[in-house]
Amino acid sequence: TESKIHDIDGYYEFEEKLGFDNILLGGSYKMYRPITNGTIFSDSDDIVNSNGEIEVDEYAFFTQFSKSVLDNLKIQAVLRYDGHSNFDSKISPRFSFVYDVATSQHIRGSYQLGFANPTVQEQFNFLDVGIYKLTGGSKQNAERLGIEHVFNNGIIQNSDGSFTTEATAYAQAENQISLEIGYKALINDNLFIDASYYSSEYNDPLDVKDVFDPNTCEENENGTYDCTSGDKYRLGVNREGKDKLHGAGLTLGYNFKN
Repeated sequence: TESKIHDIDGYYEFEEKLGFDNILLGGSYKMYRPITNGTIFSDSDDIVNSNGEIEVDEYAFFTQFSKSVLDNLKIQAVLRYDGHSNFDSKISPRFSFVYDVATSQHIRGSYQLGFANPTVQEQFNFLDVGIYKLTGGSKQNAERLGIEHVFNNGIIQNSDGSFTTEATAYAQAENQISLEIGYKALINDNLFIDASYYSSEYNDPLDVKDVFDPNTCEENENGTYDCTSGDKYRLGVNREGKDKLHGAGLTLGYNFKN
């Protein structure tokens, strides 16, 4: 049996309806049915017999509105709804504009709220590499493997080498805020300029965390733990905090033939 991915999407576009220059309605559906027979994911014969095959379904609906507010200003709004079989639904808005400063000179800008769910691999990975077990951080994966206790009462190793109990949240979507502004111009039909600045902020980004199985650690008389020989899981889960990314770009071109 082979892994399967089915992907369906479509949209319909309306021109000059309800006072807008353009209205677009669309949707998409993706179905993932990975089969690795336990070589990469948590789908060995024993696990499948107890929990079934891995099934992931994603779907989305979106709409886009475009309108010319003034002779030299065009705005666009996009609203997207995403559903997932393993995670909470999300709504993502995006707003953008293009302003004509003069003939062949434009200022553009956009603001967007987005997200990224863990991939199928980040959800259901299970690979024993010897020194640790690389494990997807979804709740469904923990249930398939019977390691909910590793998330609820797992043990981590501190920087000083000691061990303490710490709960670990299951993997969830990482959220993103993006902003971009740019300027594009063609001056005297010779000089082309395209300058832009962008900024993105990722909240609770996906990362990895090493957690020991408490059932394989030794508890000392003073209440501390020794997990030197314990089973270590490298869990794909979210990290608290933010990652920030920003930058700028500049493109110059000149036509010597004019």
